[in-house]
Amino acid sequence: MKRALILIVVTVLVTLMMPSRRFVATQTPIGQQWKDETLIAPFDIPIVKPEGLVAEQKASLSNTIKPVFILDTSIISTTYDKLKSHLQDIDTISNEMLDNVLLAWSKVYKNGVISNSEASTYDSKAVLVAIAKDNDLQTYHIGHFYTPNSATKYIEHESGVSSDAFSQYVETNLNYDQTLSAALRTSVLSGVSTTQGLVRSGEVIVTKGQIVDEPTYRTIKSYNIEMTNRLGDAPSLLNVLLGRFIVVFAIFMVNYLFFTRFAVHYFGGQMREMAFVMTLYFLISALVAVVTIAGGMVSIYVVPLPIVSIYLLTFFNMRVAIMGNVTVALLGALFAGSAPFEYFTINALGGFMAIFMMRHFYHRGKLMRALGAIIVTQSILYLSFALMREGSFLTISYASLLWFLVSGLLFLGFYQLIYLVERLFGFVSDVTLLELCDTNQPLLMQLAQNAPGTFQHSVQVANLAEGAAKEIGANPLLARTGALYHDIGKMNNPFHFVENLTGNFNPHDDCTPEQSAKIIKAHVTDGISIARKYKLPASVISFIESHHGESLIFFFYNKAKIEAKNRGTEVIDGDYRYPGPKPVSREASIAMMADAVEAASRSLPSYDIEPLEALVDSVIDTQIRDGQFALSQLTFEEIDRIKSLFKSKLNNIYHGRIAYPARDSK
Repeated sequence: MKRALILIVVTVLVTLMMPSRRFVATQTPIGQQWKDETLIAPFDIPIVKPEGLVAEQKASLSNTIKPVFILDTSIISTTYDKLKSHLQDIDTISNEMLDNVLLAWSKVYKNGVISNSEASTYDSKAVLVAIAKDNDLQTYHIGHFYTPNSATKYIEHESGVSSDAFSQYVETNLNYDQTLSAALRTSVLSGVSTTQGLVRSGEVIVTKGQIVDEPTYRTIKSYNIEMTNRLGDAPSLLNVLLGRFIVVFAIFMVNYLFFTRFAVHYFGGQMREMAFVMTLYFLISALVAVVTIAGGMVSIYVVPLPIVSIYLLTFFNMRVAIMGNVTVALLGALFAGSAPFEYFTINALGGFMAIFMMRHFYHRGKLMRALGAIIVTQSILYLSFALMREGSFLTISYASLLWFLVSGLLFLGFYQLIYLVERLFGFVSDVTLLELCDTNQPLLMQLAQNAPGTFQHSVQVANLAEGAAKEIGANPLLARTGALYHDIGKMNNPFHFVENLTGNFNPHDDCTPEQSAKIIKAHVTDGISIARKYKLPASVISFIESHHGESLIFFFYNKAKIEAKNRGTEVIDGDYRYPGPKPVSREASIAMMADAVEAASRSLPSYDIEPLEALVDSVIDTQIRDGQFALSQLTFEEIDRIKSLFKSKLNNIYHGRIAYPARDSK
């Protein structure tokens, strides 16, 4: 359930990060060659006008837009009675003069009184004014209205009454309405068409290799705008997102099936491995998304996708690294716009080169050689694709190769984060294994001091295991490191193990076979406790747990059977078997073989070639018959190669020497 949740969450995040509005490479400037495939209109596309033309048309139309004024007719009813009462109180004004004032005053306010400043502004422009009266817009010339000054003169002229008697009642009732004026302007300007012409469905927009001129550029831009508008529709956008989700989920699901079936050693029962891989996929996708959003400012090739394969190779194995490399190349291709196959190929092959060059990390120079191989491989592939597009070396943009150099520098930077990843997720890298292989490590020095015979045995086992791992393509560093620490549990009772005995004293002579078997088995559990105390990696602890598997402690089992036969009792087989588990990884299986072969070889009375080779075959075949490699990832062909290597190395270790003549004491 948790794994399914991780898959779904990462799928959703990657889906949402994918670019939604970049449909074709409109970044191709006017006058340059169209490098992508021929573009055909999938539907009718209105062609957008040049931006300058639309602005010019709007500016021209803007000069014809009339401002809107509100005529306040309520002022007639509210002021008429006050004016009449005021004039009646003046003795010098007759009834006839009163009627003339009121008649002229009413005419003025029916037409409207506008402020002197606004009348001056619009009169100089000779514009028409629209009046909002009873929600009905009517058009009048500015001369149709009065100003406070002209209204006063008109009333004075018509009535013969001095303006001093009524001027205080003359005020503007025609006011500019900014809201209605803005709405009218917006309505009028929105009617300006932003398109001219139409590309019919099925018509060619631009052909591959065509020089992009100004009309073609606008047509490509129109195609993008129409695609954006169509995706703006909610059902269409949801369908696009659903399609992307299915594609990304399918990629991650294939990864999940691969990990759980073909990399079960790492992904069988742990959540952290799956969480780490999905987090890695998400982070690299996010980085690609950021670069994609940046558009033409940064090339998408600047993202060092091969670093993912190196991370997976460092913490898992080549199978996982190859799968991860293909996955991130596919994810990157989903962001790559118009050239997804090119982007996939360049990054996938660059990642493969990184995997093959850095199969196992031993020297810092190997990292630099791998980085150089990545940059050269990607650059050559980029030039090859460019040559296929251009058909000439002269028109290729060689400056684009600098992005691969920048990507290489980022690769080095991200590689330094391996130590942080180790601490966060509890993984172990080859660099850590190299440090643990140093015999000056405190734990190994303690082993050499407390159990010198065991230490020498461990060194020999490590040499055998490392050579065998190289022979079959396993991780030699892991095999060597695990072999060096596999017997650290013997430090608790060093003299109960024959390699540490000196003289004729043997503490097992004072123990029963069952007691001796318990002491021998305890070195496994003691070793696990010591390893955890010193915080050894889990991959190294697995060697301690499984280097004997569930094999039989044959010497004491056989001794117990003899004693039981004399007493007439039975011996329980399980009491004389190691607790296990059986080795799973190839490296742990190799260490188990090397441990048994090296220990058995010390008991040979003769180190001739035939007895040594027969011993190797006998020991390993016994382990196979006992089912100790039932969970191992080794093949029979690999086991045969391991046998041959052990025989060769043991013959070199125990080769015969010539007898030197005794020196004369004189």
